[in-house]
Amino acid sequence: MADLSRREQMMEQRNPPVLAEQYETLDRMIAEASAMVPSYTRMSDSINNGETMYALAAAEQLRSRLLQKQRDIDSLSQSIVAEAENENCGVKEAQLRKNIRFACVQTLQSIMSSLVSLPTAQQYEKLVEVHKKEVARQIEESRMRAANEVVGVRASSSLPSVALKDRPPVNVVHERTRKQAADGWTPQQTRSFMSRWTIPDDADLDAVETNLSEFGRLVIETPKTGLHTLKREVPIRFTPKEQTTTEPSGIVVIN
Repeated sequence: MADLSRREQMMEQRNPPVLAEQYETLDRMIAEASAMVPSYTRMSDSINNGETMYALAAAEQLRSRLLQKQRDIDSLSQSIVAEAENENCGVKEAQLRKNIRFACVQTLQSIMSSLVSLPTAQQYEKLVEVHKKEVARQIEESRMRAANEVVGVRASSSLPSVALKDRPPVNVVHERTRKQAADGWTPQQTRSFMSRWTIPDDADLDAVETNLSEFGRLVIETPKTGLHTLKREVPIRFTPKEQTTTEPSGIVVIN
């Protein structure tokens, strides 16, 4: 029994049924028709817009080929479904033939709905003229827009510039000399302020020397923060012989 089934399969492969051959032919024609639809759509859209990229005759020829391919598909599918009424056709084969016909009808309807009609030769000439005028108008608008932009740039470039002397002065931030720490970290202060206890470089030191020579001591008025703050801000060296006292009035006396 198994040998008989294998023999029948081999015979079917060598001599396929007529329905199988018809179905393969139908499938090939549907693929060819579907491939022509995008090309025709591009050509028809361009021609209906008045463009001269495609020729009207070429679009008409492609449309004729597409319609002929649809007629061939419709004719072959009708012949396939006609065999379903034959008495020698089984129930499953008859249902298969009807399904093939139904699928072909749906495909043809989809192709026909995507086809756009082409204008006549006279209509196409009018569309071309309208398209040329529209293109010329767009070019003129672009040229005028570019000219207005150039005028605006020239007007802005002719405005007087602000002189440097009219600009507000820039606050200069003085930074202290950085000191390299042992661990590699460098502290830095973003702004330095002159303390009222710091003696400037160009200060008159004659009064200080006179004070020391006459009285033998240096009197400095200190704030209430204490002497440790003064020592940190005023670099004064103390010798072992010198004694420092602080009077109640906030006066530091160095003997």
